[in-house]
Amino acid sequence: MEQDAGAAAVIGDAKRLVQALANLLDNAARYTPPGGRIVVSVTRQAPAVRIAVRDDGAGIEAGLLPHVFELFTRGEAMRENQGGLGIGLALVKNIVVLHGGTVAAYTQGAGKGSVFTINLATAPE
Repeated sequence: MEQDAGAAAVIGDAKRLVQALANLLDNAARYTPPGGRIVVSVTRQAPAVRIAVRDDGAGIEAGLLPHVFELFTRGEAMRENQGGLGIGLALVKNIVVLHGGTVAAYTQGAGKGSVFTINLATAPE
């Protein structure tokens, strides 16, 4: 069951977790056109907290989706904008995995936006 995260807490290095979220937000902002929409949601899905960053930007090509968290992976939109080195999402995955969590990417395809999710175990109450 999905619900508002309320006061749910996770155990981890706050600076690294903020860095992971900042990388997802930077990507969303970079590939969402002016006037586009970026939504961040935090929900509790016991025993985890789920952070989702959803945008209505460039999306991800179908063939690239299984590789987006690999080091130096860059999609067509990134090459056209000459942005980034393809390190940010690999860093996100490494940080999240080191915290015992998971990260995933979803898209309806190129031009249809993206959703990136981070799942982290909640701290004992």
